[in-house]
Amino acid sequence: MAGKWTRDDIIRQVLDREAKGLSLTTGGRSGLPNGLHAAGIRFFGSWRNTLVAAGINPAKTFRRTRWTPNRILAVIRNLSRRRDPLNQQKLLQRHGGLVVAARRHFGSWNGAIMAAGVNPARMRRVNPWTRERVVEAILKRALVGEPLKGREGDLRMLIEAGVRLFGSWPAAIAAAGVQEAALTAAPAPPSRE
Repeated sequence: MAGKWTRDDIIRQVLDREAKGLSLTTGGRSGLPNGLHAAGIRFFGSWRNTLVAAGINPAKTFRRTRWTPNRILAVIRNLSRRRDPLNQQKLLQRHGGLVVAARRHFGSWNGAIMAAGVNPARMRRVNPWTRERVVEAILKRALVGEPLKGREGDLRMLIEAGVRLFGSWPAAIAAAGVQEAALTAAPAPPSRE
């Protein structure tokens, strides 16, 4: 933050860093920005007093987390059980120390995920396409009269997944039990009977 600091600005920044799991100590790549540290000392007398003013226990902040391989695996499994996304970019924001330690101990984030026995697909934010999901998506589109031919965004992804999983788009449609005529036919208007 450039310009003039206020006590509220400092506390807000400290609490924001804590909420994001960022370092509240100086030094290192992810250490405190110099301006925040200097402003905290200027307003509160010391960095320790700044943390106390923000309601943070300084003893816990200054204690380094020791990331053993077993602890890394346990945290990954726990995050997976809680259905938290295991996307490396997302975790760097909240659990930067975990990701860095996992890379150091297991060679890569993917290596740590696999060592924890977690399905690597959990790292993705979206569910991967399966044969069942493709059939379900085709049926949903057919039921509401949406086209099954074209290159619009969602349909394009569905067609690509169908071709990859069934060998061809007509084969994916046949697996869903949808008639070939439904590909181009518009839905029939409701009857007046």
